[in-house]
Amino acid sequence: MSTVETLTVANVDCTLNVTVMQLTPEVLELRYQIKNTAAYPIYLCNRLYKNIEFDANTQRNIYMVEPNLANIVLDGTSVTVGKAVVDVPRWVLVEALQIPCLSRILPQETYTEVFQVREPLMPYTVYEPGPHRGNIITCTLYFKLGYFLAGPSIESSIDIVNTPVGPVHHTAPFPASEQTTITVGPFAKQVQVVSEE
Repeated sequence: MSTVETLTVANVDCTLNVTVMQLTPEVLELRYQIKNTAAYPIYLCNRLYKNIEFDANTQRNIYMVEPNLANIVLDGTSVTVGKAVVDVPRWVLVEALQIPCLSRILPQETYTEVFQVREPLMPYTVYEPGPHRGNIITCTLYFKLGYFLAGPSIESSIDIVNTPVGPVHHTAPFPASEQTTITVGPFAKQVQVVSEE
């Protein structure tokens, strides 16, 4: 039997509705819908990928976006499932920041995405794959979405890149602090999460 819960939050730029549904004991489905209430386009930092592959036929890079890929960040007894730019941990050395591909929403338009994560949730960001083993703990669930508003000067810096699902937007790397985030939660439903031993 599936359980369904929907929460809504709004700020000066947008309204975000998130529905969480337990499809099976092992699969949690999240559906988020965001409406742009601002005067400028919004770019969601929501199309996460692990790899970029080179296509020899087209001589172009392919950003291997994965619709079900999300950041999963454990903080004590709460866990946040997110689609956003994340900070590089101080103890991790990287050659370059990795920015998700973007979804563009025009003023007064709405964008919806549905994705699934497996329970127990495994902590993950592009810089920290997370533990593959550990204790299972019960946590309060939140959802976070990163975005930025795009005036004319920012629009000129947005590129189009190729993915397995077609062309999407992308931009040069920037720190997580330069995005705006909107968070929904806590949900009444608690979830199982793998915690490091």
